[in-house]
Amino acid sequence: MMKAVLIALLALLPEMALSQNQVTKVVRLHYANPQVIAALVSPGSNVAVSADNTLKVIVLRGESTHVATVEQTIHELDAPATATTSKDIELLVSVIGASNSPDVTAAAEMPGDMAPVVKQLQAIFPYKNYQLLSSMLVRSREGSKAESKGIMKAIGSSSHPSNYHLAYDNASVASEDAKPMIHLSNFRFYALVPIGPVGSDVGVTTDVDLREGQKTVIGKADIGSSDSALFVVLTARLVD
Repeated sequence: MMKAVLIALLALLPEMALSQNQVTKVVRLHYANPQVIAALVSPGSNVAVSADNTLKVIVLRGESTHVATVEQTIHELDAPATATTSKDIELLVSVIGASNSPDVTAAAEMPGDMAPVVKQLQAIFPYKNYQLLSSMLVRSREGSKAESKGIMKAIGSSSHPSNYHLAYDNASVASEDAKPMIHLSNFRFYALVPIGPVGSDVGVTTDVDLREGQKTVIGKADIGSSDSALFVVLTARLVD
């Protein structure tokens, strides 16, 4: 059967002037589609090319040097497809509340790893009190979106907790000097703060680039007045 198919393929090759150096070569493919490869190597090659997907072969006819060149190209193209593996991205969202209210005493509630962040914030925004309101962990696949909703600690001197909503539309990873950079498209964080009869939405919306493992303050939102504010800090890492 295979012999008959090869004979048929040879018959399909165009007639070429006989030459002492003319050869016919059958090239077997292991990975690629023979007809696709044949269409790539045939133009401008001075070699007659015919392919069969069932047998996974390409038949070449022409001058030996030309055939050898085309055969080499076929072997280079006949390679297993490179699997593109997306990564999992773990995002830690830390929300820090700042206030000038004397009723807030939350120094002991601030985790040690957030102390450098708070120190930098205090140098720019001299609020009397800083406290960690909540930390949220979301995880998504590269190229996917993520979303989380919940309740976090009361802001400032308020005794009422706040509803929050965080989301981003897409996460991607790029390497810069061998260090991963994680890009979040349209990241947004909103909290419903109990101000007034129905409350008030405060938050941050932005595209953001994060160095893996590095804490980054991405925004500040004033709450009601300049006496209190909310800061959003992001930390991203890649996980297996």
